[in-house]
Amino acid sequence: MRGVRTPARGVRAGMRGVRARILLPLALMTAIAVLSHRALPVDLPDQSDKLAHFAAFGAVAAAWVWALAPRGPLPWRAAGFAFTAAAGWGVLDEVHQSFVPGRHASLEDAAADVSGALTAVAASALWRTRRARRARRTRVPQA
Repeated sequence: MRGVRTPARGVRAGMRGVRARILLPLALMTAIAVLSHRALPVDLPDQSDKLAHFAAFGAVAAAWVWALAPRGPLPWRAAGFAFTAAAGWGVLDEVHQSFVPGRHASLEDAAADVSGALTAVAASALWRTRRARRARRTRVPQA
């Protein structure tokens, strides 16, 4: 039947949206990889780059959360994947920097990467849970 939406069609249509949303975190991860391949043009004061690491990998984790679960409460699998992808990419980025002339890897930078990813996923989960609870409380019961 032409007008009936079968479950298979619905699943395929939903997957197209997921595939399109995955482009954002992948683009962020690619940008970080490209930028970390170059030596820094200026000398930064000690420890000032930690905030940039925290924000960059927090943004990657938040993008993964949005890509995998754009609405509603955050599923544990999506949260775990978002954290693992962002934190793992941060650690791999630090390993990569150890091979780039003019750059160096540090455990402090890796800790900032992991902390940013964890904070972004936790904040997203908390915000979504509170939002869902608020929406349930404000629904008007059907008579």
